[in-house]
Amino acid sequence: MNRKLVLIATFCLAACSDEREPERVLVQTQSGPLAGVVDQDVFAFRGIPYTVAPWTKNRDGKAFGPVCGTTTDCLTLNVWAPPGKTKAQVVVSDRGNASDIEKVAAGHVKRGHVFVSINARALSRDADKQSARNWISANIAEFGGDPRHMTDE
Repeated sequence: MNRKLVLIATFCLAACSDEREPERVLVQTQSGPLAGVVDQDVFAFRGIPYTVAPWTKNRDGKAFGPVCGTTTDCLTLNVWAPPGKTKAQVVVSDRGNASDIEKVAAGHVKRGHVFVSINARALSRDADKQSARNWISANIAEFGGDPRHMTDE
């Protein structure tokens, strides 16, 4: 009898906890489908690879990509966008996954901008940034941004 009570209590703690999976949002990029999260009225897409071949299954955009070293697995970008906005100004930063990037992104989104941070390797920063900008130009409209109105932070 005590065992049943413990199992029921454990199930209730798991089912009744305040920690819920964040709401998801899906966009279709030229690279493939990408699932992001809705975080405090901001659409957030993290760890998007900008130099890999297209993918066919939903790619999870919940987590940041790896910190850049010398390999190409770190060539990712992150996009934050205001829900429902179209043709928004796009602000691009090469600060990657800096510790304050979520706060910076939220400030830009609050002003109605789509904010993109780029991870790039130190030794090929200019080439990596150009590759990222090409991906952004081709895909940013799916996030509500206007590719003709991109500025650097």
